[in-house]
Amino acid sequence: MFTHTDEAAHAAERRLVANAYSMSSLLEMEPYVDGAIEEMCTRMGDFTNTLTAVNMAFWLQAYAFDVVGELAFGRAFGFLATGQDVGGQMANLRGWLKKRFAVGMMPWFFPIFMSPLAGIFSRASKEEQEDLKKRRAVCFLLFSLLRAVYG
Repeated sequence: MFTHTDEAAHAAERRLVANAYSMSSLLEMEPYVDGAIEEMCTRMGDFTNTLTAVNMAFWLQAYAFDVVGELAFGRAFGFLATGQDVGGQMANLRGWLKKRFAVGMMPWFFPIFMSPLAGIFSRASKEEQEDLKKRRAVCFLLFSLLRAVYG
């Protein structure tokens, strides 16, 4: 989850989120996950008496997205209910991951990739660049809030 090479920095960030992974926290989340499992079973049951091929990669990703929606926002995104890529988010994620694959293969490139200079060479639209700025601001705000709450 954290990619620090400095063990002290890693430990400090790990402490910020450790409570979310305690057994009591995980047990509180169980009903949300159970609801998504029931929805997934219902959707898979729709395919039992057909000869239709089932794209399990899509359905498992839909399950994962809906569980995250339930846990983070209190409601599923609707991937399982609709059986579709709601808002094109899965396609967006695939595109995002393809663009960042090189960064994972060349960690030394990450600071350059994340710098404002990278925007000059980016094929991303101005709208995508603005969206990225907003997401970074939200991540910074959430991380600051976690640090303030958990020290």
